[in-house]
This record gives sequence, structure tokens and C-alpha cells, in this order.
Amino acid sequence: MSEAQGDLLAGFDPHPCALSSVALREVSITFGRRYAVYRVSCSLRGGEVVALLGDNGAGKTTLLRAMASLIAPHEGEIRYDDAWDVRRDRAALRAHLGLIAHESLLHPELSGRENLALSAALRDVPTREVASWLELTRLVEAADRPVATYSRGMRQRLSVARALLHRPSVVLCDEPLTGLDRRSQALFWEVVAGLKARGRLVVVVTHQLDVPVGALDRMLLLRQGRLVADLPVEGSLRDTLDRAEARGAGGGDSRSGGETSASTAEVVR
Repeated sequence: MSEAQGDLLAGFDPHPCALSSVALREVSITFGRRYAVYRVSCSLRGGEVVALLGDNGAGKTTLLRAMASLIAPHEGEIRYDDAWDVRRDRAALRAHLGLIAHESLLHPELSGRENLALSAALRDVPTREVASWLELTRLVEAADRPVATYSRGMRQRLSVARALLHRPSVVLCDEPLTGLDRRSQALFWEVVAGLKARGRLVVVVTHQLDVPVGALDRMLLLRQGRLVADLPVEGSLRDTLDRAEARGAGGGDSRSGGETSASTAEVVR
């Protein structure tokens, strides 16, 4: 990581309100009579970078949105630091969560600078930090153009800056590499490494298996809404996924709460 990036991320030093863990206990989420997520249990800690994998419709985005307190589990619970509940403490939790959504949460009619300035004002972040994030994400030259004129990759980089502006304790990323060129992907992983070094928990939903070796600590694999593998990443992410497949991760196991007949639970996403 460059000296400039290290200086910028130095502001992420832990503070008394920082979250250090999240526990999912038998989490199920339904849409109508259909399960999108079924009895998922796991515990994640600060300082971990976790890949959340699965086919399209496996429930990855739904689970991430629940962790971000955007939707509530219909069964089970999600607790941060074994105290903050995503249902009860939603407003307080959001001050410590950063979300990089697959679909941009930016205002297209505003410039990049205005988008970050608005987020800074809402989060009580000093506006002077906007310029630093624009520089880090290589958006200085386009900073005063409407976001509607940005490419997909530029919007993604601005979304990263927006998500990290308030120095969250937990960073939840839904396909953050989409639309990024190799240089921008490398920048993303450098920022992630800086977050990890400062004790932040980072969860990354991705279909991209060509991740730098050493960038990830764990891999969670969802199949039809069930958690079928929870493994340390040893070597490449692709190797770890192959290891999970070799262990028969395509079916249900104890982590997912076991098999459920189609008559009682239809898992579709």
C-alpha cells in the first residue's frame, strides 16, 4: 500500500464504539412462502476478510442486506458484539456499517464531489476528507461532473469512497469489483488490506475468483439459501472453492440446519 493510502486509512484506528464481531444464529429470510436464506449460522470477527460465494440466486445479497440492517430476518437473529440486534438497534448500528451495494446508491444528478459532501454532512464527517477520498479513488479530474456521466467503474470507485467516508467498523460489499479495471481492482484490495490491518471486518460478495493470494481469510459458500461451507482460504480462492466442492458442499450440512422437504420450505434465491 502506498504511503498516501496508508495516511488516509490511518483515520480508521479503533474507537470505543467500534464493532468487533457479528453472530448469525439460525437466520432465515422469506419472500412470501419462499426461503431466500435458510437457517444460516456463523460468527465473524474484526480483522477478517470474508468472501461470500454462491451461484446466482443463492441468497448472498439477501444475507448481506440483512447484515446491513436493511431487512430483518424472519427467523433467528443477527447480533453485533453479542449485544446490538439488527432489528432493535438498526439506527445505531448504521453509524458503524459501510455498504457497497451492487446497484449504485449515488445521486446521478449530483457531481462526485457533491455526492461525497452530502454523505459527509449526513454522517458528521469533516468535508475536508472528501478531497482525500476523491484522490484515493482517482476521481479528482471527474469530481465536478454529474455522476450520470460516469462509467460503471467510476461509479463503483465513488461508491467505495462513500461507504468508507464515515470510517465504519464493518464493511459489507456486494460485487464491488464489477466494472473495475485491473488497476482499480488492485486499489480495492489495497484498501481492504488497510481495513483488515486496522481491525475492520470486511465481507465481500463476489463471483470473481481471481483474488490476490492472501487477501481473504475465510470463504462462506451458500447453496439455495443454505450455508454449506465455511472454510479458511488457503492458497487461492479458487483452490478453496474446489476444496469445498470436493468435500461435497453442494448438499445440506449441519451448518445449514439440515435438509428440508419441498413441502415445508422452498428455497429459491
